[in-house]
Amino acid sequence: MEPAAKSYVLNPDDPDLTPKIRKLLDEGMTPQEVLAAYLETPRGKKDVAFFKNGNTGQSITVTFPDTNYLGLFETFADFANDLPLRYIIEGIAQEQELTVFGGLSGHGKTFIMLAIVRSLLDGSKLFGRFAVLHRAERIIYLIPEVSRRSFYKRLRLFRLIPYIKGRRLLVRTLSKGETIPLTDDRLLRAAVGADVFLDTAVRFMEGDELSATDNKRGLAASIFKLLQAGARSVWGVHHSPKSFRGQSAMTLENVLRGSGDIGAMASNVYGVHQVDEATNRIHIECVKGRDLDEWTKPFQIEGRPWIDREGQFRMVKPPGQCGKFGQERPGQKAGRKSTPLKDRIMQLLILPMRNEGKSSAEILSAIRKDARFKGQPGLPTTAKTVRNWVAETMRGGGEDE
Repeated sequence: MEPAAKSYVLNPDDPDLTPKIRKLLDEGMTPQEVLAAYLETPRGKKDVAFFKNGNTGQSITVTFPDTNYLGLFETFADFANDLPLRYIIEGIAQEQELTVFGGLSGHGKTFIMLAIVRSLLDGSKLFGRFAVLHRAERIIYLIPEVSRRSFYKRLRLFRLIPYIKGRRLLVRTLSKGETIPLTDDRLLRAAVGADVFLDTAVRFMEGDELSATDNKRGLAASIFKLLQAGARSVWGVHHSPKSFRGQSAMTLENVLRGSGDIGAMASNVYGVHQVDEATNRIHIECVKGRDLDEWTKPFQIEGRPWIDREGQFRMVKPPGQCGKFGQERPGQKAGRKSTPLKDRIMQLLILPMRNEGKSSAEILSAIRKDARFKGQPGLPTTAKTVRNWVAETMRGGGEDE
C-alpha cells in the first residue's frame, strides 16, 4: 500500500511557522517560493527525511489559504523600504505631491510658476527666501493656451532659455498642436523623475470643471497617473471664481473655481492675489498643506522692476511680517461682501447644482438639508437670496484667461 502524500496548510497565523516563512506568506510570495524556503527550515527538513526513509515517489502537497487579496495592499516591507517625504522647496512643497496656485486672471500665476521653474533648475532660493533642497533634473511645462511666440518672451524674462537649449526644460505650447492628454505614453515616459507643470490645469480636464464626477474620472486620475509613472512632483495653476474679487479671506473653497474635488486632490494649495498692479505686488497665502510640517505664513512678492532686472521676484513682505489676506488687500467694493461660509456654499452646492439646471428653490432645499451647514448663521433663507448670490458671483469681474 502506497503511503499517502503529506499535506500541509501554511498559514501566517500558525505559531509553529518560523518568522521567515510567515514573512514570505505576508509578502504574497508564490507557493513554489514559499515551499522552497520552507524545506530549508528544521521543520521542513524533517518532512524531507520522511521521503528519504523509503517513501520515494511521493511529493509534499502544500495547501495555501486563500490570501490572493493580500497582493492588493501595502506590506510592512513596502512602508519600511520606501523613502521618507522630502521637501523639494523648503516650506512650500514635497516630492510626490500636487501643488496648486489659484488666483484671478492676470494676477501673476504663470509668472509665479516660471519663478519656481527657475529656482528648481538653478538652485537659487525661491523669491530669495525658500531654499531649494533638491534641484530638478528635468522640468516639463505644458501651457496649451499660449502661443510659442508669447511664451518665449516670458521665458526670456526669467532667464530660462539656456535650459531650453540644454533640454532640461521641455515646453509644449499652443503652437505645437492640440493638447495632449496627460496619459499619453510618450509624456508618461518623459515624466519619470521630472517635475511637471500644468498651466492651466483645467485645460487637461475632459468635461465640466464644476462636476466632481468629471474631475475624478479625468483630471484627478490623469495627475495621479503622472505621479504613479514616476514624476517627482506636479504643479498646477487654476483660476479663482469671479466672486474672489469680493472676498475678505482666502480659503480652500474660494481660491479655486469649480468642483471642490479640485482642491481635495491637491496636497498643497496657495491663494494668489495681486494687491498692487503698478509694481505687480502679489499676496500669496497657503490654504492647504496636507503633509507640510507647518503651513508657510502669508507673504508678498514684487515683480516690478525686479523681473526685468534680475529675472526673479523680490520678497517685500516675508512670512511673519505679512498679515492675512483680509488685512493686506485694498478696500473692498460695497455691496459685494463675501464670507468663508458663503464661498463654501457657492462652490460645494450652488454652482454645481446651477450647472445641473436646478432651480433656486431646489438649491435652497438642498442647503437646508445639508448636515455640513446645519445651524450655521448666514445661510440663505429664501430662493431670492440664492439668486442674488449667483448674480453677485456672475458680476464678479471679466472673463478668465
